[in-house]
Amino acid sequence: MVKLTSIAAGVAAIAAGASATTTLAQSDEKVNLVELGVYVSDIRAHLAQYYSFQAAHPTETYPVEIAEAVFNYGDFTTMLTGIAPDQVTRMITGVPWYSSRLKPAISSALSKDGIYTIAN
Repeated sequence: MVKLTSIAAGVAAIAAGASATTTLAQSDEKVNLVELGVYVSDIRAHLAQYYSFQAAHPTETYPVEIAEAVFNYGDFTTMLTGIAPDQVTRMITGVPWYSSRLKPAISSALSKDGIYTIAN
């Protein structure tokens, strides 16, 4: 009987968790905001590396909102709204440490927020 109770509790927990998830397109603004939040946090943590990358790739441009968010330690989410999804993707995937550092952090942040993405 204890096993059945444990199984029932586990199924209930999975069902509750499943209802708290959301599936969104990769270009959805909520997904972009999570990605940008991770990106800004990564820039803050590795500022010298980003400066070196920028110096080596001067044609790589960033919206002014990114710099404002990096140096404004308040709630920067609202200042990052409206950045085009293709620009978000270009910035985030354009750095050499995307696969090793940003992609896993973005996946973790999306999962933590109960967001699963689908290709557009």
